[in-house]
Amino acid sequence: DMEVGEAFRRSVYDPAWKRLRYYSDSSAPEARSPAKSWRLQDRTLEKQFSLSCFYTEQATRDLQLSRMQDPLIPSMQRTSRSLLEEAGVRATDDPVSNALIAWMAHNLQVSSDSSGDAEWLHCRGRPWGYAVGKPEVSEWLLPVFVEHDRSSHAERMALLAVGNLVKSSGGKLHPDSPVKGTVSVYATHTPCISCMAVFCQFKQRLPGVKLYVCFDKWGETNRWIDEPKTLPQEEESDETA
Repeated sequence: DMEVGEAFRRSVYDPAWKRLRYYSDSSAPEARSPAKSWRLQDRTLEKQFSLSCFYTEQATRDLQLSRMQDPLIPSMQRTSRSLLEEAGVRATDDPVSNALIAWMAHNLQVSSDSSGDAEWLHCRGRPWGYAVGKPEVSEWLLPVFVEHDRSSHAERMALLAVGNLVKSSGGKLHPDSPVKGTVSVYATHTPCISCMAVFCQFKQRLPGVKLYVCFDKWGETNRWIDEPKTLPQEEESDETA
């Protein structure tokens, strides 16, 4: 129904997108100041746990995060779906966050402030799952609390790991940091509003790194879990992230 869709856009999507756009702006005060809480307290984002599949994809395009035609998608799907099968995840109508997987690849150049030497950090891809225990409070990528704690979501865990790699190589999580490169994240389900906010905060702190996000609808992943007959064929590509 066009009227319902337009009403959702006006009342939910547009206000949420404006807040997400703010959190992706590297010139915003939050980009250069330490976090004052373990979570991102935003009344607009806390109203809705998801933007829906359609509007989440729209948001990734509007925020210049989208890469729904990523050449690595078949490889991402093969790895993630095989792990879901090995873990014995059951097909359900509603996804359970602790049974979801995020797949991440990166190609980063990190320069140390002390020596000025650059180090390349490369990963062709690895899966990440829901954190078993509550993650330690982080200086960045704050989750949004909507109905329950979302700090353990797989997408956030994957990007927190990128931050740890940057810091361990002498880099800083700061808009002025000379960290460059690409990071690709694939999710087996539509990212929630908290994960969308995490993506935006990643852009805000590391504007020199291009973040690409792609995901499957839960119906597609669910159908594959229910009838695991064929895996997506991997296409040859020179791109790594």
